Amino acid sequence: MYRARGFQLPGTRGAASATLAQHDFVHVLADYGTTMEGELEVFAFVGRADPDPKGFAWLATMIGLFETGYVDRQGFFESNVRDRVLDNPGMDVRLADAIRRGKAVAENLGRDLFTVDYHSVAEHPVTLLADLLEIPAKSEEALAAGSAGPFDPGGISEFQRAAGERAAQQPAAT
Repeated sequence: MYRARGFQLPGTRGAASATLAQHDFVHVLADYGTTMEGELEVFAFVGRADPDPKGFAWLATMIGLFETGYVDRQGFFESNVRDRVLDNPGMDVRLADAIRRGKAVAENLGRDLFTVDYHSVAEHPVTLLADLLEIPAKSEEALAAGSAGPFDPGGISEFQRAAGERAAQQPAAT
């Protein structure tokens, strides 16, 4: 996922923090892309998966930052502040499904997904870890509404794809 987007691995120079890596593990385990739509799905999922109601602030914060036009770029995101992602067809279905899936995780796991030590289990297959965390599959309705995973063509933004292509053209470090 990192390589396709031109991201550096956490812990290396110029990379995101280890805390952000926790978030990125959720992208892969819950099968959400890294477009703005996918980010909203991740934060709806993570916010509801936290048994503490304050976890839902993650989604409120994302909406407040990006949907209001207050922030037009942040790290690996660049957006047109005139675009209202929540107005995109199917986003209501996708967010409702992410919340449904997060609720199931909260009821089964009973703790904040950001407290899971994903690094200690990173060598295990994704499907096994998703099963251990009891992450339900996306609904057919969410898939039909366009919910894409991080490895699907629709799960990466053009900005990220271009960054990945630029990084691939750079000579390998020795």
